[in-house]
Amino acid sequence: GQIKLGVKAGANRSNLLSGDEDVDVDAKMGFHFGGYIDLSLSEKFSIQPELVYSTQGAKSEYSETVEDVGFVFSYSSESKVKLDYLNIPVLFKFKPAEIFYIGGGPQLGILLSAKHEYSTTFVGSGVSESESGQEDVKDELNAIDLSLAIGAGIELENGLNFGIRYNYGISDVADENDGDPIRNSVLQASVGYTILK
Repeated sequence: GQIKLGVKAGANRSNLLSGDEDVDVDAKMGFHFGGYIDLSLSEKFSIQPELVYSTQGAKSEYSETVEDVGFVFSYSSESKVKLDYLNIPVLFKFKPAEIFYIGGGPQLGILLSAKHEYSTTFVGSGVSESESGQEDVKDELNAIDLSLAIGAGIELENGLNFGIRYNYGISDVADENDGDPIRNSVLQASVGYTILK
C-alpha cells in the first residue's frame, strides 16, 4: 500500500444543535488546521486518519428597542460559546474517479478549552451602560466528543487538495444534561497539500 502525508487548513461554520426550542443559537465562524495520513488499501479505497485543531461553538444575539413616553431605551446582548477541540477523524475514502473522493467515518474530539463570552449594552435617557466578560465552562462539558464525519473532495496530481466535510455530533456536549442533548454541528471547507506521496 501507498502512504501519503499532508497538511490541511480551512474554515469552520459551527453550531450547537438541540431539540429544545428555547435554545436559539446561530452559527459562528471558526477555523481548523492539522495533518493527515492517507493509507491506500486499493486503487479505489483508502483510510485517512487525521489530527486537527478545530475552533467550534455557537453564538446568539438579541436586541430590542422600547419607546415609552418620549424616552427611547435600547438593549442588546451577544453571547458566544467558544469550544476548542483536538479532533481525530478517521475517514474511509472511496475514489470513483482519479481525482474525486467521497468518504465518511467516526471522529473523536478532545475538548481543549471552553469559554462563554458575553456582552450587554443598555442605552436610554442619557445613560449608556455596557458589560462584558468571559467565563470558563470546561468543567460543565464533556471532555470527549463523538461525531460522524461525511465529506467529499478533489485531489490534484501536484499534491493540492480541496475538501468539504460535515461533522455531526452523536454525543452530548453538556456533561450533566437533564434536557435534550446538545450536539456539535460543524461544516468545514479546507485546502490541503500532500507533502509526501
